[in-house]
Amino acid sequence: MSDTDDQYNSLAGFVYIFNLIVGAGALALPQAFSEAGLLLSAIIVAVLAFLSFMTSSFMVESMAIANAVLREKEESESIRTGNESTTLLNTQVNDKPSFAIVKKVEMGEMAHLFFGKIGIRLFYLCIAVYLYGDLAIYATAVPKSMRDVICDNSNDGGNSSSNNSTSSNSSTSRHEKKCLGLERDGVYRILVAVFALLVCPFAFTNVQKTKYIQYITTFLRWLCFSFMIVLALIRLGRGKGHGKPSIAQFSGIPDLFGASVYSFMCQHSLPSLITPIKNKKHVTSILFVDVGVALLFYSLLSFTALFTFDESQIEDVYTLSFKHITSSGISTFLALYPVFALSASFPIISITLRENLKSLFRKDGKEFPWVAERIGFPLFAVLPPIVIALSTTNVEMLVSLTGSYAGAGVQYLIPTMLIFYGRRKALHMFQCYNNEYSSFFRHRLWIWAVLLWTLLSVGVVTTYNIKSRI
Repeated sequence: MSDTDDQYNSLAGFVYIFNLIVGAGALALPQAFSEAGLLLSAIIVAVLAFLSFMTSSFMVESMAIANAVLREKEESESIRTGNESTTLLNTQVNDKPSFAIVKKVEMGEMAHLFFGKIGIRLFYLCIAVYLYGDLAIYATAVPKSMRDVICDNSNDGGNSSSNNSTSSNSSTSRHEKKCLGLERDGVYRILVAVFALLVCPFAFTNVQKTKYIQYITTFLRWLCFSFMIVLALIRLGRGKGHGKPSIAQFSGIPDLFGASVYSFMCQHSLPSLITPIKNKKHVTSILFVDVGVALLFYSLLSFTALFTFDESQIEDVYTLSFKHITSSGISTFLALYPVFALSASFPIISITLRENLKSLFRKDGKEFPWVAERIGFPLFAVLPPIVIALSTTNVEMLVSLTGSYAGAGVQYLIPTMLIFYGRRKALHMFQCYNNEYSSFFRHRLWIWAVLLWTLLSVGVVTTYNIKSRI
């Protein structure tokens, strides 16, 4: 049994990981596909899916190594206290160390086990920027989506045609309109407060407490994706498709990379999601299916979008592209999809941040006082993003920084460095290394391939950003 969470079956593990992978980032893919071209996008996204699965398998192996190292340290400490029975047990374990994943070891604790001082500092810089940035984006995007749906309906009395006729007006006139007798910013801040009251309390619990939210959200995700795919296919079947996608446009690669990083991100929360699974024999298979299903969904969503809509009709949030071609009820449901997706991911990411903050401040394995453990760290995880959300609705800079740089670090660089130094430590501590959770990608060339890809990707994004500002 895991040390802090209740256990659950493989299906629940599949659902949790799938919910984390398929977030609102998927809605940016159709426009990114349109900008980069059909063939080029398909190749790049397939490569990114493969790399995401690879680094996810690195994370599982690293978790197993960390469990074995911690067990060895605990037994060595027991030996020093002169416990004879533990000494006998330790002799047996040293002959064949156990890599069973029974203790939840977050990325931060693995960094302390495997990295030096500089590596630990760089790790926390990267993970803090990503997780705080992610939560701030979520805490802003959900209330904004809710506000836009509520205010658009209240401004036109629920008449979608009125809304459609004014949808092309400038954002200035839109923001000047009153909403329910209040300024739109006032409605937004009220919704931020409501979001905080409803979702932030989950940061004080464990992942298992979000089980029913995850199941409901999974159903809504499948329903939303199915609606968009089917509606596009119906339009194509009726000969109303206007899309003429290009084959390749290399100028669109940076945007495609940024969107795809978000679309396959799950590595940072795998310790919290995998450790409570009862039977971990098929964990790698679960990850493979999760990434594969996500890739299938993304491909169907993006390909149908490119042939259904003209390039100018594909919105940066793809659900908004349907507001002119379907009923107001379905278009409202699709517009609310980011609310469903992000609200379910917020608790998992806040729990991940909370546990990494504990690892950062824990000294010599000592336990924290109850107030710090149960109240202080959860508040430290959720309050800064809520404050940012209350202060501004403009998170463009956060999205750019989080996705293109910190996101690449969390998805590619950190798992690769953990497995490199983790394997080195395991070989140093144990006479044999027979890890049942070893990644299929055992050769060191895979590590170099991921590092080179990360360097190339960040370099392309940086070059593009510099040129766009000149």
